[in-house]
Amino acid sequence: MLNKDEKKIYDDIVKSTWGIIEDKRRLLLAKTEKDIQFWENKFVNTDKQLDQLICQLYNLSGDESRANRKKLEPLKRPLSFPL
Repeated sequence: MLNKDEKKIYDDIVKSTWGIIEDKRRLLLAKTEKDIQFWENKFVNTDKQLDQLICQLYNLSGDESRANRKKLEPLKRPLSFPL
């Protein structure tokens, strides 16, 4: 069971996850270089925010987060969404 603070972080993680999905969708639909750059930057910033929230929820240090991310690197696949 999550306490009040953990529940808030969890809710923020869910919100950020949906934000990443929407940012990626908009990036795929972007037509101008300016729009592409905007959505790429927004996606990266939202991803960083999500990392911070996960570290906060699990009490991970920045070094632990980077180590875990490096372990997951081979599993990364490009995101693609049906339009």
